[in-house]
Amino acid sequence: MSHIHNKRYVLRNDGSATPVFSVENGNPLADRQSDENLLLSSGFPSENGSPGCVISAALQLNGDCTTMDEASLGRFASAELEKHHRISYKTYDVDPDYRVCVIAGSPSDLDRFIETYGGILEIEPLLVGCYSSTYATVDELEISTAGRGYTLSYTVKSVVNRSRCNYCGLCGRICPVQCISEDLYFDFGTCTLCNECEKECPEKAIDLHAIERISLEIPALVILGDPHLTLPEKQDSIYRQESMSDFLATLFSCRVEEVITCTHSLCHYTPSSTTGCKACLASCRFGAIKIRENQIEIDPFNCTECGACVSVCPTGAMQNQKLSDQSFIEFFRTYPLEDDCTVVLGSVSDFNKCWWHSDLPRLERTCFVEVPQSGSLTLMHLLFLLAHGASRVVILDASESTKTALNDAVNEANVLCEKFFSSAGPVTICSPDELISHLAKLESVAPLSAAYHDLNFINRRKMLSSLLRHFSDLSDNDLKIAENEVRFLGT
Repeated sequence: MSHIHNKRYVLRNDGSATPVFSVENGNPLADRQSDENLLLSSGFPSENGSPGCVISAALQLNGDCTTMDEASLGRFASAELEKHHRISYKTYDVDPDYRVCVIAGSPSDLDRFIETYGGILEIEPLLVGCYSSTYATVDELEISTAGRGYTLSYTVKSVVNRSRCNYCGLCGRICPVQCISEDLYFDFGTCTLCNECEKECPEKAIDLHAIERISLEIPALVILGDPHLTLPEKQDSIYRQESMSDFLATLFSCRVEEVITCTHSLCHYTPSSTTGCKACLASCRFGAIKIRENQIEIDPFNCTECGACVSVCPTGAMQNQKLSDQSFIEFFRTYPLEDDCTVVLGSVSDFNKCWWHSDLPRLERTCFVEVPQSGSLTLMHLLFLLAHGASRVVILDASESTKTALNDAVNEANVLCEKFFSSAGPVTICSPDELISHLAKLESVAPLSAAYHDLNFINRRKMLSSLLRHFSDLSDNDLKIAENEVRFLGT
């Protein structure tokens, strides 16, 4: 028979120094939205919208699907609230950038484009391969990637020195082919380069061979027709006439959150010699990490917060600020793990699927702990949980790929446990839909004989070193690690 989950686990401010925990019958969303004293409530984003308090999916699962008593749930709720208060990252609003460079091989194509879009876009028109009195004809055009946009470098003819010209009109009258217009445009499709205008100009303001090199930074390009161009490899913001709807769809204000950060003082990339660790750069599949001004930089517009760069970083320079390394450790200062428990790690969406789709029984000695993305877990996180009292760690991950930084971290944790304690696979991965069947298949694993309680965090490297020392002190085995069996162990 299916269980009906209708409990809410909440922390309220009753005016005392410590928030009060209570278990209540499920109440409508509107009631919780209007409760000004509500600090934290169990639940899921799919049901809560913007309730005005902290929402904890892990607390909902621990209350509904484990045998945690009320005192333990209260400590867990307090740890969740403290974790939320430690979250700090840079956020800002970005207005749409309406600038666009339009490159065409025909003046009529530019005319039609400007007539259609000139009222909403800031257009920089460039003509290639022909001449027009209306638009600049460019030569030696080079297009390169610059951040999220492009840098265009090109030359244009700069025949008339306007600071010298007194607009006497002599050049226009003496030109034998009448290629000089009243607005001082020289039609080089007609000009014979006879140089009469240069010779006769009384102010020496004309130089038929003068050129000006221009550099233009622009967020997007539109190419009309088929002008002969060499385009950069990155073409995310290069559009054609038929894809203008895609470009217009990007013109909206957005909130930028710089959740993934790099602390350069911890980074092992050496800017002076451009050598050293580039693991984060190699791990990013979205082009969000680049080397700019001789240091690692993260582009928040391309970053998906998948966590791969955080997981592979050996020093902890790369962090997910929604749950930094230090915040992760501090969580267990408020909520120490029960000895010999199973810790289930997952994101909010993973926990929502587990709760919604699975008829979860009451799991004994189990604790659900929320992480922003399972992909950001590192070897340090996994070893800490095992050292702190967990006998098993199960990571919820719907990805079927086995070639991820998370899989590497899991394999390394299991290798170390096997070599230290002959413990077979205490860390596993499964999809949210398979959690119950996965837990049923797991064999029991003995926890460490003494739990690790040093929660004084300095950085990831020092914590990992301390954990390995703790493992070594409890082990009777001589540790022998083969080459490439554990990444970055020497760091």
